[in-house]
Amino acid sequence: MDKIDYGGFPSGKGFCFYKATHGIKRHLAVDSLGFPLFRYCSKANISDDVGLIEMFKQHLDYFRDKPLDMPKTTILLDNGYH
Repeated sequence: MDKIDYGGFPSGKGFCFYKATHGIKRHLAVDSLGFPLFRYCSKANISDDVGLIEMFKQHLDYFRDKPLDMPKTTILLDNGYH
C-alpha cells in the first residue's frame, strides 16, 4: 500500500460539512492525456478552493521552469471550485 501525504496535517482527518464526509480530500491535476501532474491531500474540512491553491503553491516551480516558447497552460476545473 502506498503512503499517502496528508498535506502537512499530522492527524490527517477532518469533517466536510458540505459533503457530510469525514477524512481527507484528494486534489489531482492531470495533463490533457490524463497523466497525473500534481496531487495534494487535505483535511475534509478544507474547502476545495483552498486545497487547489495549496496544490499549486507547492508546485509553482513547474510553471516557472517551463520554457517561454512553450504554449501557455490552460487550467480547467469542475463545479466544485469557485
